[in-house]
Amino acid sequence: MRVVVDEDFPAWVTVLPVPPTAPDGPVVLVADQELLDPIWYRLTLPFVACGVAAATVGAWFHGEKGKQQTSVLEWMLLSVIGVIWLTLSAGIWVAR
Repeated sequence: MRVVVDEDFPAWVTVLPVPPTAPDGPVVLVADQELLDPIWYRLTLPFVACGVAAATVGAWFHGEKGKQQTSVLEWMLLSVIGVIWLTLSAGIWVAR
């Protein structure tokens, strides 16, 4: 099997996905441009990870159509995710 790539095909599309903090990961590549203080790039991983977890909890509890109400379990899970995010972010901030 042979793959033919057109010259107009963007090169970034052919890159394999890598973890955000890998040596060639997107966060590292953007951080190399020194657009922001490096601390902000290190804070992106817990922010994104906890955001995905919170979105998953929201989707789990509100996947059905129609008006829905929140439960205590949902608020507890979101609170735990928030505390984890704040703890990780504070640890990164203090360790800088």
